[in-house]
Amino acid sequence: MKDDVPPNVYLSFLQTRDFASGMTFEVRTALTPMAFAGAVQRVVAGNDERVLVAEMRTQEEQIRETLGTERCLRAW
Repeated sequence: MKDDVPPNVYLSFLQTRDFASGMTFEVRTALTPMAFAGAVQRVVAGNDERVLVAEMRTQEEQIRETLGTERCLRAW
């Protein structure tokens, strides 16, 4: 829906420790996606208690939010 796609870059966690703006992870599961949320939080906390898992949502929710905003803006 967008005309131009901005440039993106992939940075390995091992190449930089500056994640002030956050990190995004995608997890694939055969289970109901949000039923898996507690397990994801436990695994992350088990690796580093200082890392906060926030804004968990399914891919379907993410797509709906993104496209909904773009559709609303295009209507103007």
